[in-house]
Amino acid sequence: MSAYGVILTSITAGIDGSIFTAYLKTVGLNIIVALPAQLLVVGPISRDLLTRYIKPSVQKGRDQCLNRQPG
Repeated sequence: MSAYGVILTSITAGIDGSIFTAYLKTVGLNIIVALPAQLLVVGPISRDLLTRYIKPSVQKGRDQCLNRQPG
C-alpha cells in the first residue's frame, strides 16, 4: 500500500526530492496510523463478525465417521 500511495502522490501532486525518501515517509506514516487502527479497531470488529457468521465445524466422533453404532 505504501508503493501505491507514493505512485498516487507522484501522479497527483508530485514529489519533492527522491522517491526513496517519499516511500520511507509513507511507510512511517502507515506504521503510525494504520497499524494501531488495525490492532485496536478493524481487527476486533472483523474477528467478531467472522466468529458470528462462520460457524466452527463440528468434529465427528470416530464411531460416526465409520458409520458404526456404539455398543
